[in-house]
Amino acid sequence: MSYQDNDAAVILRLKFSVKSMDSEQLAVRAAWYYYKANMTQEAIAKKLSLSRMKVVRLLEKAKQDGIVSVHVKSAIYNCLQIEQELISTFHLDDAMVAPFDHMHDVNQIVAQAAAQYLELRLKTNDLLGIGWGDTISRMAGHFNLPDDRQIKIVTLSGGILSHDIGGRLSTVFKGRLYTINAPIMASSVELCDALKQEPVIKDALEMAKLADYSILGLGIPDRNATIVKAGYLSDVDLQIISSQGAVGDLLGQFFDEHGKKLDIPFHKRLINLDIEHLRSMNNVIVAAGGAHKVKAILAALKHRYCHTLITDEVTAGKLLSQVEE
Repeated sequence: MSYQDNDAAVILRLKFSVKSMDSEQLAVRAAWYYYKANMTQEAIAKKLSLSRMKVVRLLEKAKQDGIVSVHVKSAIYNCLQIEQELISTFHLDDAMVAPFDHMHDVNQIVAQAAAQYLELRLKTNDLLGIGWGDTISRMAGHFNLPDDRQIKIVTLSGGILSHDIGGRLSTVFKGRLYTINAPIMASSVELCDALKQEPVIKDALEMAKLADYSILGLGIPDRNATIVKAGYLSDVDLQIISSQGAVGDLLGQFFDEHGKKLDIPFHKRLINLDIEHLRSMNNVIVAAGGAHKVKAILAALKHRYCHTLITDEVTAGKLLSQVEE
């Protein structure tokens, strides 16, 4: 006998033994009424003249004895299993894996998952630190409106894009926005140092370290990187970065395959939170996907730049297979 809906199939196997006929028959009856007839525990208790707690114990016995087996059938079931593997393998606090959808590009898939993740976890008056990039920008458009939690937003880097994303999120959550009112990159180290000492910018950078949650996109050293498309790095810069072993970047700061931040001159001109601070902050989330980013994500996980990874199931599978190799 079987019971099945869109999400689960419950198979009842009737087993009878002479030694425990009464107990087992009761367990089977309780299980049949509960799973097949959709009766409540209270209704079953009344029908069998038992206490509700006795019915609970019978249902538990039915599971333990193999009378009932539950099989979850859902598009996200595989994703849930992969999430646990990611958490265990990379010692993460949490993970969210989105089902892959050929109808949408991976940034869109991950952006929507990131919005869902934050919607579930953010509490009233929380402080959310935000990075930049295509995925984080798209994420801002996936929150359900209205939302009255008054989440405060702080940008983790300067630049128009961070300000734009922060502005949209502060509107969504009806919270105050704290921004680094400066470009992503200064024209000189001296100017960068001076700007970082400005009270408004200095306060925002210090506040960013105290965020309850922070969410960042992750880039790789190619022409599609946000910092390149924004015009801050040239093709020559990319060649230099790649020659030093860069595999990815967070907040425009490039790191090697071990996650170590590279000693690159332009890093000293960036007006943003140093990514080494991420390792000691609360609930840092990296949202990224795509086969081309596997090496970069792997490096970020190895160096513990984040506590939570949000990605798609194809990318997650490739990450796990890389470790197995």
